[in-house]
Amino acid sequence: MSQLFRFLCLVCLSVFFAGCDSEEVEITVFHTNDLHSHMHAPKDAAFALGGVARLSTLLNELRSKEDGVVLTLDAGDFSEGTWHYSLDTGANMIKILDQMGYDATVVGNHDYLSGPDRMIETIKEADVDMPVLVANLDLSQYEKVESFREQFPKSVIIEKQGLKIGIIGLTVNDIAYSTYLDPAIVTNPVTEAQVQADLIRDQVDLLFILSHNSFDVNKQIAKSTLGVHAVISGHSHKKLSQAVFVENAGRQVPVVETGCWGSFLGKLQLKYNIKTKQVSFVDYDLNPVFSTYEKDPIIQSMVEAEDQKLNEFYGSDVYEVVAHSDIRLTHSDSHKASLGDVVTKSYRHLLDVDLAIELLPLTGVNVAPGDLTVKDLHDVMPHVFNYETQKEWTIKVWNAKAADIGFIVNVFYTAAQL
Repeated sequence: MSQLFRFLCLVCLSVFFAGCDSEEVEITVFHTNDLHSHMHAPKDAAFALGGVARLSTLLNELRSKEDGVVLTLDAGDFSEGTWHYSLDTGANMIKILDQMGYDATVVGNHDYLSGPDRMIETIKEADVDMPVLVANLDLSQYEKVESFREQFPKSVIIEKQGLKIGIIGLTVNDIAYSTYLDPAIVTNPVTEAQVQADLIRDQVDLLFILSHNSFDVNKQIAKSTLGVHAVISGHSHKKLSQAVFVENAGRQVPVVETGCWGSFLGKLQLKYNIKTKQVSFVDYDLNPVFSTYEKDPIIQSMVEAEDQKLNEFYGSDVYEVVAHSDIRLTHSDSHKASLGDVVTKSYRHLLDVDLAIELLPLTGVNVAPGDLTVKDLHDVMPHVFNYETQKEWTIKVWNAKAADIGFIVNVFYTAAQL
């Protein structure tokens, strides 16, 4: 009888502890931001990190180790940044993210450069299940508001393993680019975050915000939005090896960001207590996308297909070597920017003018020493691609007087505090 009693006690204890374990669900959020159509690892990337086919391999490997709820999110600017954008204004990247199993992304400022009409068509051409979110837009003056909202919802609720997870998307009001969105207007992301949170908070167990805004703004969103459990940040290209915590009504809300160009994959781990409905932080890792990783064959075949389309678009091999540089050409914000010198000298040479001016942050990527291909040189400049005219960046020529130039230079130097 005593043995039977002990056996029953052990059974009861095992059921009790199993019940305790089941009260907590592990949530893992893998995330990226600011991929900017970098299908291949940038030549100038440290340790040759990146490439979406290698990123997919890492993502699949890490996912396979998780037993709980797994989300994969991107915080915007997935499209414009390399020549591949000019093929279809980002539909190719949306297809790749969807194939990689992303649950959602958000519109970044580089993703709305094609304007609202073309944005609608881009999503239709991609024809995927992954939602592309954006909440903080005033569309009252836009005649295609219903069509736009069909393709770009403000939020999404995803159910996994019995948990309902709400995701809100917010974009940035970039002064340099906002006119491309006309007649749509970007509204205050902090205010809109709370509006959307109030709408879906009671319908979900967890609430995440995908925000393509400056890191400071994203911290404010984490601080002021009641009910939010994490902010997945993009836009600042800020590489964080640890989550940054912001206090919100007595809770600590993590804000995370991975840098840019797919060089790193973020991994945020949380726990959700089913009984208390409380969410707690567990861990955060920033995982490099090493060049030693095998390329996911499915994603690699998609990338190769886009490369072939690019060759056809240009009319010859875009990876043909056409130049060589003995030094690294940078676009850092300095009065001695080697890339800025090359760009403005090329304008002067092409147009036979006395003075050339360029906004340095709008130069694209750094140029690594060594052989340079057609695509390397093309990707130096931004790709404000007009799908209707099939043209990109336009150089304007101004027949100015010396006094006009003096005024402009003084304004630049004053603004730069030089």
